[in-house]
Formats: sequence, C-alpha cells, structure tokens
Amino acid sequence: MLEALEVCERSIRLSDEAVTAPHPAILHLHIHLLEMSTQPERGMRSADRLGTMCPDAGHMNHMPGHIHVLCGE
Repeated sequence: MLEALEVCERSIRLSDEAVTAPHPAILHLHIHLLEMSTQPERGMRSADRLGTMCPDAGHMNHMPGHIHVLCGE
C-alpha cells in the first residue's frame, strides 16, 4: 500500500508542478488508499478535486464522501 500511495502522491505533485489536473483515476486510488489509513485527512484535497472533475460520472461524484465522512464533514 505504501508504494501505491507514494506513486499517487508523486503523480499528483508532478501534475501540480506542471499546472495540469491529475488523472481522475489517480485521485480515485489516492482516496481509497487514504480512507483505510490513520490519516484520511491527507486525501481531502484529492476528494475536493475529484468531486468537481467528473460531474457526469456517478461513482466519481460519490468518492469525496469516503474522505469527508471520515474527517467529520
């Protein structure tokens, strides 16, 4: 799991540096990896970004809830 988390966070960081949006699948995986961790709040930014990125994709729209509920929002 740690290697997958590192890959996701590196991809997100590289996208930010290039001023491009990360791929929705990277954000999706990032959320799933962090919802099972002791630090789900680390996925808050991915959750917020994914929630607006794919408005017509029902599964992607519900993903932010995985993190928001765990963080008390």
